[in-house]
Amino acid sequence: MKLWIKPPSKVSGHLICFAFCVFLFLFPEATTAENNDVPAALNGDFYIKKGDSLAFYAQYEKALKMYELAAEKFLADGHYSGYVMTLNRMTGLWIEKDLWQPAIKCNLTASDTAAKYLSPTDPERIYTIINRGRIKSEEGYSEEALSIFRKALVCLHDAGLPDHHYTAVTSHCLAQEYDHNWDFSRAVCYYHMALHIDRKLFPEDHPVIARHLAELGESCIYNFEPEEALKNIRKSLRIHLQYFGENHPWTGKVYGDLANYYFYVREKDSMLFYSGKALSILSDLLQENHLFISIIHQRLAYQYELKGLVQPAIANMKESIHILESRDIVGHRRLAWAYIWMQKIFYRASLTKPEQNSVRAKCYLDSAYYSIFKGIQAIKPGFTDSSRFACPNAENLIFDRYLINLMTNKILLLLNSIKMCHDKRYLETMLKCTAVLNEIYQAQINKRNIRKGREDIASEICAYLGYSVHFAIELYQSSDGNEYMDEAFMLSEENKSYLLASLLARSDAVRSEFLPDSISRADSHLRNGIKKLESEIYHEKFEINNPDSVRLSSFYIELCHVLEDYDHLISEVEIEGPVSKKGDKTIKVTSFNDLREALNDSTAMAVYDVIDFQGIGIWQIVIYYITKDTMVVENVPLTKDLYSAIESYRNFLIHDTDGEDVDNEEFVDAAVLLYKTLIEPGLPVIKEKDLIIVPDEILCHIPFEAFISELPRPGTPFNKMPWLIRERSVSYAHSATVYCNTIDKKRNIDTENALLAMAPATTEHWKDHDKLITDWIARGEDLGQLKESKNEVEAIGKIFRGMVWTGYQATELEFKKEAGNYEIIHIATHGIVDDAFPMSSKLVFAKDENGEEDGYLNVYELYAMELHAELAVLSACNTGYGKIQNGEGVISLARGFAYAGVPSVVMSLWKVKDRSTSILMQKFYAHLKAGKTKDKALQLAKLEYLEGADPFFSHPHFWAGFVHIGNNSALQTGRESPVAWWLAGIAALIMILATGILYFRYYPERRGRIKHSSSQD
Repeated sequence: MKLWIKPPSKVSGHLICFAFCVFLFLFPEATTAENNDVPAALNGDFYIKKGDSLAFYAQYEKALKMYELAAEKFLADGHYSGYVMTLNRMTGLWIEKDLWQPAIKCNLTASDTAAKYLSPTDPERIYTIINRGRIKSEEGYSEEALSIFRKALVCLHDAGLPDHHYTAVTSHCLAQEYDHNWDFSRAVCYYHMALHIDRKLFPEDHPVIARHLAELGESCIYNFEPEEALKNIRKSLRIHLQYFGENHPWTGKVYGDLANYYFYVREKDSMLFYSGKALSILSDLLQENHLFISIIHQRLAYQYELKGLVQPAIANMKESIHILESRDIVGHRRLAWAYIWMQKIFYRASLTKPEQNSVRAKCYLDSAYYSIFKGIQAIKPGFTDSSRFACPNAENLIFDRYLINLMTNKILLLLNSIKMCHDKRYLETMLKCTAVLNEIYQAQINKRNIRKGREDIASEICAYLGYSVHFAIELYQSSDGNEYMDEAFMLSEENKSYLLASLLARSDAVRSEFLPDSISRADSHLRNGIKKLESEIYHEKFEINNPDSVRLSSFYIELCHVLEDYDHLISEVEIEGPVSKKGDKTIKVTSFNDLREALNDSTAMAVYDVIDFQGIGIWQIVIYYITKDTMVVENVPLTKDLYSAIESYRNFLIHDTDGEDVDNEEFVDAAVLLYKTLIEPGLPVIKEKDLIIVPDEILCHIPFEAFISELPRPGTPFNKMPWLIRERSVSYAHSATVYCNTIDKKRNIDTENALLAMAPATTEHWKDHDKLITDWIARGEDLGQLKESKNEVEAIGKIFRGMVWTGYQATELEFKKEAGNYEIIHIATHGIVDDAFPMSSKLVFAKDENGEEDGYLNVYELYAMELHAELAVLSACNTGYGKIQNGEGVISLARGFAYAGVPSVVMSLWKVKDRSTSILMQKFYAHLKAGKTKDKALQLAKLEYLEGADPFFSHPHFWAGFVHIGNNSALQTGRESPVAWWLAGIAALIMILATGILYFRYYPERRGRIKHSSSQD
């Protein structure tokens, strides 16, 4: 997976200049002041206006002198609000000039004065907070900067200033900081918020609006919206040229933004032209070591490198680094980023030489390693070992995206060195670097217990874990012990479950007694709102031919408000600390020994790890066959023939065979090949045991139970084929780690009130749904009547009693109200898979009369629900199919139920047939009621279906689509219903009373007879 490298956002100093624009807009006559010799008797307001005018036209030195005079006047008059306002202006100019020591000093003076003389709601006092956040941002303290900006935003809202210009500035600052953290979608939201506020204060062609548009445009580049980016940047440039002409720093910066766009779209000549134009303007107007000049040199270096001009690229990057190292405060992120790109230039240069082992190629590779060292040192000055085999300790390493990128790039360099020379030290160093990255990422994920952004973190680390798995296996094969095999297995587990396991742990923590119910409900509600708005934004941008920009902007603004509420909730939770202290249930990654202890004597597990890293020519499947007593590792080359067999196998299974004669030969050959390749090597270990499959990548979308163990005779009907399902039961697990942490989630269920079954789909039902249904039908989705669904749920309701809803009663609202109260959930309806935005995949329900819900249960809604069910059966199409994401697996409807707390799910891998589904489900529930394990119940149901079906309907399309994933233990139905307990109690009481009556009635008579007999003796 390619990791995007986003350059640090542009200089944020222009934000203070927004304040200048406010005054110029209100007092346009200030722009005409040309005389610098002003009478000393004038008050501070005049000097402020004069300074604003000079700053507006980039005459910064003269502006500073005017501000100094204004500050003296305000202080002498005891006008402390004006004094603080002037210091804030001066701070902004020092930042604009890229001189940080004076900026810090000025900000401290302003903060101290404001704390003494101004109320907490005074805008100028709040602005001192904003400036402090900007300084922290430039110093590299991103989390602290974000916290400060959020605090400023809260202060502005509390002061009754939600539409104040300073609120727009704070939103802009937040957006820039999210840019620094590569959270571009959130950055775009806050830029829209800033624009929304300032458009109420300024005309559309004002420079304030132009600056927002320029920054928004750059974020849109990296948020995969190039057309929107170009539109905003060009509009910004037009406004700047109208106001200032070309000879102004802001105009030069916008030319730099335009160059950045052309760099993104790989238009080399345009990029070089606009970069040169920006450099020419800024070099004349700014000091030679200004940060933005350094950034322009970096962009020129990128483009020269793309054009194959190595020496000019190196020269420009060296100039950029020289500027950064000469600054009074070296922004370590920017310096680290410069070294990242210097390393890339050297690394690519080493690959372009005809001979990999040439002297020049080795020299470039050495320079690349040294650039990595210097980049890490920029962030961690204590790291002094420049050896290519050196790796910093994870202790005290912060989560810094530039550090992460440097470490990842070092892994790629090590991989290249391994290709050139199989030195064991490179393998060991690579594993060491991976271990350090794992610790950094895990610490960050733990820190963000209920914070947005874990998905991105997990996806990044999983991008390179596969490489490490391969080389850990290689080390294992070249060594005597099992040390590297266990390490390879744990790396594989992290790759599969890095996000899923941690989020399941987070879900448990949120549901635990350690968080108040109000916090849990608010967390679910806000996360649901975030996902819903993200889905709306996605579909508005990509699913509609002509997106409505006003509607899109309103979504962004609404999302921004929800994010603010969510951040406020998180800050409250972090202050109280219930999750971090008690509810932190981060799941430990399972090792071989942990897994062997979890497996019983009759069960084996096969863990598949698909490695498809093309950069080093590796295409293979690593298979771990594990039982309670034994473990074996096999490497299977992922050849083109094997890959084609997997595709042919799935294509045959998902194909609708109604009324068609199909060629079985290709399918049978593929099914036999998959059995021989993926199952047979482990038979000496797994023997006759039931099998738990942990699939990966392309294997996630195929059912293993339809593999064929040996080539059958030509003409053998499907119901006589030697399917794997005949040998053993087969179930699935998200990962070994998730499996080991769900096997204990077993509850006794009430057989009299266990089931919630819903079948909402009828012909009339679809008329009540909106245009979405029509669109999906137009795309070829079969959303017609499910004739057997009503019979299916009613039959199941006779096996496990509970609540059965059909037709118009089976609403999404009713499901959300009732689902948390039942221990078996069965849904027979249509499933709609959204490959482009998988969180919007959905189950279709009836609409409720009041319109509280839209009738679509989306994946993102499931993520916010709290379910207590032991089992969910999704008797719908494609409920287990979806997009595969690193660290999480398949983003499907079934995965949504796992997040909601259901440890066991029966799901479908394709569009299943109504009639065969109904038969299978009834047989499955009958075996569950008889006490069979879930995997065994599904196996028996399929075998019975095969025995009873005619040759045509015994095609695996009809029975192999449903698979079980998760905890496969039997349902513990030992607990009787409350009615049964009352009846048993009453019966026992009657028996006791009857026994007492008989005892007291006959016992005295018998005692008298005994005494009489004794006296006779």
